[in-house]
Amino acid sequence: MERLDAAGVIYDYRCNYALGGQFFLELYNTLGSTAFRQGLSDLYLQSQIEDYADEFDGSSVGIRQIEDAFRPHAAAVAPIVDKWYHGTAP
Repeated sequence: MERLDAAGVIYDYRCNYALGGQFFLELYNTLGSTAFRQGLSDLYLQSQIEDYADEFDGSSVGIRQIEDAFRPHAAAVAPIVDKWYHGTAP
């Protein structure tokens, strides 16, 4: 709880939020609107599959599910994943 600020925001997630925003913005700018929207739609559908792993509906998604959702554009997506997720690309 010591990581909460007065508004109840957990500081650890600010970085994730900012990096995630840049990650998806670069995907959008690289793939274009149509391909990005299709990938995001596929990602959403994956999140709706019930995994019964917890008390929440659906299932959590991570980098593996993101890569699966954007698989038709894997060559363009891989350097973006490397840059924003793995931190290995310039």
